[in-house]
Amino acid sequence: MKATSQSSAVHGFTLLEVLAAIFLTSVITAFAVGFYINLSDSSSRATEVMREGIRATAVLNRIARDLDSATLMVKAEEADPLTHPWYFVAESDFAFDGADRIKFISRNHKPTASSTHTSDLIQVAYQTTPEEDETLSLYRWISPALPEGYDGSFPSLDDPQSFIVAEGLSSFSMQFLTSEGEWVEQWDSTQLERSGQLPMGIRINLSLSTEEEGPMDQLEEPRLYSRHLNLRNTPINLEQMLLAKMEAENGGPREARRGGLGNEEGIDLDGDGEPDVLSGDSNNPNSPAAPGSVADCIRKNWDQCSTRFGTANCSQWSTLSQSQVSSFGIDLSWCQ
Repeated sequence: MKATSQSSAVHGFTLLEVLAAIFLTSVITAFAVGFYINLSDSSSRATEVMREGIRATAVLNRIARDLDSATLMVKAEEADPLTHPWYFVAESDFAFDGADRIKFISRNHKPTASSTHTSDLIQVAYQTTPEEDETLSLYRWISPALPEGYDGSFPSLDDPQSFIVAEGLSSFSMQFLTSEGEWVEQWDSTQLERSGQLPMGIRINLSLSTEEEGPMDQLEEPRLYSRHLNLRNTPINLEQMLLAKMEAENGGPREARRGGLGNEEGIDLDGDGEPDVLSGDSNNPNSPAAPGSVADCIRKNWDQCSTRFGTANCSQWSTLSQSQVSSFGIDLSWCQ
């Protein structure tokens, strides 16, 4: 019996050893749990940053596609600015470091299959509005075809053609690059300073609000996402294009002006202000126009054209005797 008691005492653990084992196990468990929590937090944060980046990139891509196709036609000197439907306007409403609303004409419209000609021109507007939670919502507005004339106001957010592009923005702004290499915060092609001009480039900045709570001095600054876009289109000057075409066809500037641009409006007008159609070759701007051509449409609907687009533009278009209405980039709805 004595030997058995001694054997049991040799193979047992003391209380101190048990406590030490429990302590070491607790330390290892605490370290493992802490490591797992940190790893889980890092993974969640990485997932959140990735989702935020995808969301911001999608918004930037949407805006960039519209701006990349922005187009502008230079207003004739004698044309009334209020009847000139081409514009590129950006201004600030809430932003302090650039414009937060913009409207322009774009060629980003993809018409559906139709038996009639549909222009790819579309009016586009982006603008922000503050929400109750102090974030910003970004709205996009579209309207097919050109307007009757220039309207300086921005579309209402309640317009059926307005819809939300992004919610929960912390900031949104745009800057514009001039031909002199200077970044400016606003742009207006209808005013004298930028008349008939498009920016060389556009910088779009936005940040998304975070849902983190805590002291203001401990919260991270919202991540800023930027996109620099170089505009590929330059303003279209029909007067210069027609003059260059006629110079090439008639052998020089003097002959071109004698051939139909002497009045700087493209064709001669009769006493009633109507196009004076004369016989001649197809290169003569006063020659008969081919049926279905732009010139044929304009000459038959002179009053409607001059009222909507101005006499200068209609006079220039009335020389396009070989260009068909179906391939013309401007919507001449009365000729469809």
